[in-house]
Amino acid sequence: MGRIHGHSKKLLEEAIKKSWKEGNLRLWKRLKTILLYQKGFSPADICEAIDVGRRSIFYWVDRYKNFGIDGLQEREHPGRSKRLEEEQLERLAEILDSGPVAYGFSSGIWTCSRVGHVIQIEFGVSYHEDHVRKILHQLGFSVQRPIKKLAQADTKWKQKWLRHTYPGLKKTPKGGRGSVVSG
Repeated sequence: MGRIHGHSKKLLEEAIKKSWKEGNLRLWKRLKTILLYQKGFSPADICEAIDVGRRSIFYWVDRYKNFGIDGLQEREHPGRSKRLEEEQLERLAEILDSGPVAYGFSSGIWTCSRVGHVIQIEFGVSYHEDHVRKILHQLGFSVQRPIKKLAQADTKWKQKWLRHTYPGLKKTPKGGRGSVVSG
């Protein structure tokens, strides 16, 4: 297979030794993969020898062809998103205490989605709704789920509907498909 990207075998071997000496085992693995690939080893043999996935081999070979040894260096990982500082948490608690209407929402109910939106706007930090629940709990707020109930439901009509209408909706005709009931 010869050279890839104009780098000699000797240069590659020196980089392999250097990465091993420095304890950069990820780079060592990538460079060793390239060396074995250049020597004509099959991807299956490389997978077994280096304990690496087939996709990684082709990805690293492509990076090496396009960018040389530098293309195999680890790029910066974004890492964990920053956390809210103590004073930001206090400010968030104040906002929550004042209520969603005071903040500009149309209804008086805080949802995790809304609180996440406030955190994003106020502090520039984005959290998943599940993590927003943890923050609310940390601040001493409890998540409450409203019970869905018709405001003016007549209990007699509700019982009649449950006993007579609802069972009829559950039954399926002989054709095997449910029917649509309109009223």
